[in-house]
Amino acid sequence: MNKTHPFFTAAIVLSLAAVALAQGAADQQNASIGGRVTLSGQPARGIKVSLVPGPYGSPETPGRQSVSTDDNGRYEFKGLAAGRYGLIAASYIYAGDDLFASQSKPFKVCAVTAGEKLEGQDIRLTRGGVITGLVTDAGDRPVIAERVNLMYVGRDGKRQDYPIIINYDMWQTDDRGVYRYYGLPPGRYLVSVGKETGQSGPTSDAAQGFYRRVYYPDAREVEQAKLIEVKEGGEVTDIDIKLGALEKTFAVSGRVIDAVNNQPVPGSLIDFSLVDKQTNRLRAWSMGMPVNERAEFYFGGLPPGRYGIGASPDPVRNYFGETIEFEVKDEDIEGLDVKLQRGASPASRSRECAWCCRRRRAYCAAA
Repeated sequence: MNKTHPFFTAAIVLSLAAVALAQGAADQQNASIGGRVTLSGQPARGIKVSLVPGPYGSPETPGRQSVSTDDNGRYEFKGLAAGRYGLIAASYIYAGDDLFASQSKPFKVCAVTAGEKLEGQDIRLTRGGVITGLVTDAGDRPVIAERVNLMYVGRDGKRQDYPIIINYDMWQTDDRGVYRYYGLPPGRYLVSVGKETGQSGPTSDAAQGFYRRVYYPDAREVEQAKLIEVKEGGEVTDIDIKLGALEKTFAVSGRVIDAVNNQPVPGSLIDFSLVDKQTNRLRAWSMGMPVNERAEFYFGGLPPGRYGIGASPDPVRNYFGETIEFEVKDEDIEGLDVKLQRGASPASRSRECAWCCRRRRAYCAAA
């Protein structure tokens, strides 16, 4: 009677286990997503399609993949892990015809399980329209490198900001003060230039100042702005905007200190917020900005308005703090102390961490 040595039995079992694990890993990376890109119902050849892992913050998100459609407008991504993905068809002159129908705009969101072959993820494009015009200042001089704001208005009257990540190159005026939006889905739009007081965060151009927002053709409030109708492949010209005088911006500076001993707390992170004019509540603008080695912070380029500054909770060092609201009127604000308290117990630290996570989730959802 033949007997297999226990060593060989163990080796065989381990080999089979390794094969099974390898097969399982292969299955985990063996999903695929495919579909067609069409333009006015016809196959769109040579269109770049990008696949972006969540949370779909930008087409440049790390881990993205790109392919081009074939002669039949088809594309396919293979070797994918299970999960959620965002799809976007990149083209300067074409636009997705359901761009503003999705909460995840400009992405088409889909999900695959391990080994799944997901088909039918079709993307429909239309020939984009154009809005162009000239921006001048109070002295009729061209305003150069100034951001132009675009807002889509649905048939129900709901206003949505046009996603800046679709094309970063067309958001500013050129050296003639001319702007040109292209690849726009058919629909109604509002165009404006400048900043709402208290509704824009800190900038690096503090010395330059700012222009108060003007909506086309010459309105200070969005309710008085004129709607611009864009048709498929159409071009709307002479949407010119004249701005007022350049106004001064201000700065706020201070430090982060321990509430008990008033000593600086280097290594802290600062959250900056705006007070929304409609809701009168804080709205996150930037989070996790580091202080310097002396625990000092500085935010410049602020138009008049109400803001909030607070230190991000630090569960490692058991610190937490509240946000300080302040109003910028006609001068810089200096010496603002943001105080950090020590957590009283592990339970309180848990609450503080949960609060921090909720703040950051709300910020990411709004971004």
